[in-house]
Amino acid sequence: MGYAFRDYGSRFDRLIVPILKEEGIAPSQFYLKEAEEVSNEGGFRQAPLLATGMKREQVEGGVTLSFNLGRGEYATTLLREVLKPEDPLISGF
Repeated sequence: MGYAFRDYGSRFDRLIVPILKEEGIAPSQFYLKEAEEVSNEGGFRQAPLLATGMKREQVEGGVTLSFNLGRGEYATTLLREVLKPEDPLISGF
């Protein structure tokens, strides 16, 4: 997020715009004329991990996940995000 954000109606914009409204934030707030060096233009970058072919199967006693990862991507990283509690600080993380 940054001052260069424009709502073009993309799938990301449809998620971001309601959050901005809910939080009372405008993209222009990321630009500080008095301190341009700390202003943030914003932008998107490739996710560091991209799981494909993700499947979930309910089994006795739990759930089985299956997925494919690219070279240099780790299942433990993905599972940490899948299993992360809603509020990590309250949960002791």
